[in-house]
Amino acid sequence: MLKNIVCAALLSVATPAWALNIVDTGPGTGEGPSWTLDTSQSLAAQFFTSQDYTVTDEYLWMVSQNAFGLYRASIYSDNGTDRPADLLYSSDFVVGPANTSNWYGVSGQTWNLSTGTYWVVFSAITGYGYTPSGSQSPLGNEASSNNFANIWNPNDSLQLGVIVQGKSGLTGASGAVPEPSSWIMMLVGFGALGMAMRRTHATHLPRLA
Repeated sequence: MLKNIVCAALLSVATPAWALNIVDTGPGTGEGPSWTLDTSQSLAAQFFTSQDYTVTDEYLWMVSQNAFGLYRASIYSDNGTDRPADLLYSSDFVVGPANTSNWYGVSGQTWNLSTGTYWVVFSAITGYGYTPSGSQSPLGNEASSNNFANIWNPNDSLQLGVIVQGKSGLTGASGAVPEPSSWIMMLVGFGALGMAMRRTHATHLPRLA
């Protein structure tokens, strides 16, 4: 019982209470064509931020068609054209055997984005999958890449299902400061953990003859 309390307290600290949707197109309905996501082709969509954000999560509505595929979620800068410019942030994720559409991506990141225009990009490192199009609120400009030629091609018919989440404001190198409720739960968790360690230590003290 005590172990469960400690775990719950620590998990509550790790779960950001301030997460919000920066981008949420909704899932692809599959009403249009599906687009391949493999080592030969990456997929991208442009989005705008009207304020500073710290991006924590980035997801793509997709289907993985191999046993275990390694994919990459990235944020690119925008140079005023209809395609991604320079890589700013990236993180890899693994998708296991799954032939059904779902949200896949990365979480727990600390990617600082000032007010401006950016591109969310998804690539396959070893995986092979596809993305159903037809999201309810597709982003404005989209593009697909020819990875072998390192060329981005504008393609506004992708209608990718994308979610980008985070919190308002930029986060420094020290990370976000937990809210008061998180501090309380953390102290409770550490206190309970200390009591458990003291009891374990007392139980194993040798007895004097």
